[in-house]
Amino acid sequence: MVSEHRGRRLAVTVALLSMLAPFSIDTYLPSFPDIAAEFAVSPVYLQQTLSFYLLAFAVMTLVYGPLSDSFGRRRVVLGRWRCTC
Repeated sequence: MVSEHRGRRLAVTVALLSMLAPFSIDTYLPSFPDIAAEFAVSPVYLQQTLSFYLLAFAVMTLVYGPLSDSFGRRRVVLGRWRCTC
């Protein structure tokens, strides 16, 4: 019973983490005109910030993918959370 609850909690945690990236892009893109007006920058610079975000996301996928294959997803996710906090 306890391991079933633990597995369900891990599944919910992984689901919430996997929805974070699409949520951040979906909230960032509609605000492009407001950000450009607030900081007085051209849309080209804003597009570069999105490109850098996606590049970092891709690189981290290449880093964390093999780590989770080697050590397990749970250890990698919890270790990353510890670094963030």
